[in-house]
Amino acid sequence: MGSAGRTDLLGAELAGELTPAQFATIRKLGALPDEVEVLPTHGAGSFCVAAMPATQRTSTIALERSENPLLRAADLTSFDEELRGELLAYPAYYRHMAPINRAGAAVLGGLPAIQALGPEELAARARAGAVIVDGRDRDDFAAAHLPGSVNIELNAGFASYVGWVLPFDHPLLLVLPDPVVRGREEAVTQLLRIGWRRVEGWLAGGVDAWRSSGGELRSYPSGGVKELCDAFLAGEAPRVLDVRQELEWQWGAIPGSEPVFVADLPARIGQLSRDEVHWVVCSNGHRASIAASLLDRAGIPVRLVGTGGVGEWRARCRPALAPAG
Repeated sequence: MGSAGRTDLLGAELAGELTPAQFATIRKLGALPDEVEVLPTHGAGSFCVAAMPATQRTSTIALERSENPLLRAADLTSFDEELRGELLAYPAYYRHMAPINRAGAAVLGGLPAIQALGPEELAARARAGAVIVDGRDRDDFAAAHLPGSVNIELNAGFASYVGWVLPFDHPLLLVLPDPVVRGREEAVTQLLRIGWRRVEGWLAGGVDAWRSSGGELRSYPSGGVKELCDAFLAGEAPRVLDVRQELEWQWGAIPGSEPVFVADLPARIGQLSRDEVHWVVCSNGHRASIAASLLDRAGIPVRLVGTGGVGEWRARCRPALAPAG
């Protein structure tokens, strides 16, 4: 919708061949009658999309011809420039998908069962190296979570970010939001779709069971853009970690913030200061919640900006900080 598929996902060496092929395809589609419906399989939020797509689900050739900048490109050069003009990073697990697809994914016939684990068994598997992924809401996680767990909310992007920030097909343990049965099915389904098979179990009884067993729980403060703005206005000079993508930083940032994309954090976490609290922010709190959990996992003081994001801060706080006159 308003865009087209990327040509760089198989590597730069093939992009030179795929870009003119994509241009030829776009030209053929643009020559179809106005009333032909466009029913795309990739929509807003897909990392396979080149330019920022429109958010409606369907379109027509007439609408695309008038509004899609890639369809309006006059020649291959302008098409290539438009195609590469707003490319975002794409998940690390993409490089594993092509070999799986070529080999042929196993036919399962249904969702595999994953084991319900008590607190002691889950703790033992975590000590053996499995990563605990907590799919609950960011505020619930911030208030109480298992030490060392990673907060990736169980929404439509769950598997994408699991595959982006964790080593591919590493053993996982799940802490699930309510209702648990639906959450378990959704998590396993999404993970299977990216080729992730190693889910060792889920925490029966959730955080309450962990607490009742005497297990340690961690927490960190969570708030919104208002609290961050108030800190600036109070002259506190908070240390801000902006975990959006590089392209988004170009659209505007909080002055003095440190830009590190959330997917790059695992490799760069050792470079972050441990002497100050990091206020972690993104565009809407989703990626910030992942990043905050990674910092907490590493023992780095953190405060989550879970409501609002950089755009809201710039609208709310920057005018108040500007000098009079």
